[in-house]
Formats: sequence, C-alpha cells, structure tokens
Amino acid sequence: MAQIIDPPGSTLFPLKNKLKITPVPYPSLRESDIMWSKRIWRRIDLREKINHPLYFPIEETTNYAALFDVIKQAISENIINAYDASYDDFRKQLTIEEVMQSLGQSSTTSVENPDNPGEYFDITDTSWVEARDIVAYEIKEEVFFDRQRSIIEYRIIGIAPIKISRDEEGNERGLSLLFWLYFPDCRLVFKNTKAFNTHNPKESLSYDDVFHKRRFNSFIVKESNVFDREISDYSAGLDALLESERIKEGIRELEMDLWHY
Repeated sequence: MAQIIDPPGSTLFPLKNKLKITPVPYPSLRESDIMWSKRIWRRIDLREKINHPLYFPIEETTNYAALFDVIKQAISENIINAYDASYDDFRKQLTIEEVMQSLGQSSTTSVENPDNPGEYFDITDTSWVEARDIVAYEIKEEVFFDRQRSIIEYRIIGIAPIKISRDEEGNERGLSLLFWLYFPDCRLVFKNTKAFNTHNPKESLSYDDVFHKRRFNSFIVKESNVFDREISDYSAGLDALLESERIKEGIRELEMDLWHY
C-alpha cells in the first residue's frame, strides 16, 4: 500500500471528535411539487471582501481554520470523499493518495557541487497547495420552485476549490479545479467548524451557515443548456458578465411571475 504523505498543516485538529452538531435538514420534497428547475454553476471569488470568511485565516489559529484546511483535513481523515475535477457529476471518486498527490507539485533543479566544480546533482522540491493558494470556489446547485411552499430554493450539490495554475517557471497559466466534493456529504463537517462572523464576531457562525444563509457573493459561469457550454465558451470580458447577469435576472423575473400568478 502506498504511503500517504500529508501536506503541512493537514493535522490541525481531529475532526472526527468534533462532529457533534447536526446541520439543519433540508425540507422534504416531492417530485410532483417541483414546477420548474434549472442547474446553475457559480464562482465565489475569494478576493471579494464579503467572501473573506471562506478564505481566512491563512495561518493556523486555535479558533478558526480556513475552509480549504477544513476540506483537506476531512479528506485525509476519510470523512468526506473527493471526486475527479474533470467530471462535476461525481462519477470518479479519488483515493486519499490521489488527492494528496494532486496537492503537491514537485520541481527538480540541477545544482553544481561546490566541492567538485563541473559536477551537478538534482534537488527535488515539493510545494504543497495551501489555503493561501485557493483563489475561488465553484459551486454547482439546483434552483427550483416548490409549489408546496411557494418559494424558489437554491440547493448546492457540489463544491470545488480553485487554484492558480503555474508552469515550472512560476508563470500563471490560468485557473484549475482541484477536485469536486458532494456538498450534502460536507454539511456535517462544515456545520461543526467555525467561520469568522464579520457582522457580529460574538455570534457563532459555521461554514454550513455561510452557504445555507447565502452569505457570499458569486457570479454565474454556466447554466444547464443543450450544448453543455460554459459562458466563457461563447462570451468573454464584459459580454460574459452581462450574460451572467442576464441568467440571474431571468431567475428573478421568473420568481416575480410565479408570485403574480
């Protein structure tokens, strides 16, 4: 069996001993009550101030841990499963070894032997993906109208951390998803880990609360469509932002029309 090499900071706290609070269960649904639904993919940019509770603290503290550190620890303890980033339908589960290997990037450099000029030897250095390297999260969710309760509801299905990809020389090469997590399986862990409450630090707030109460800002990167295309596949720059707003506005208008009906 391959040895699991934990990246630094992955043993901040024993999660299995802290899973005591049960998250608020979702209201029960009947398929016949779902009058309308749409699949949406959103991106949470951690550079936005409102989203900072999902990014900080980047250094370990006693009371708080960054969301990515929580996720990494839960995976290493086999509490939640990670899935291949290539598929957002959770079709390929990753082993703990595969996840940990994906979090480490090795680079090899040749160094001249100071005791024997002209002779070179290779030095391999491994850099681990840390909380400070995560720049965004992508969430996949279902938006639907429940006629039994007469509301439009958003339910997150999956969440994926995103980091900046770099080449061997350290140059940025775009963004890359690390892996997907099935969100309902994460709720118990998220409910039992504290997030910083920027509105009232004395009031307890969990990561599950942040998502359940929609205390984050995001923009739409994809809606369910026959071509299975992301917005970036057919729009760029300002046009992409306008398309994202168009989809968002369409959902809002539908909600208004349903109320008028």
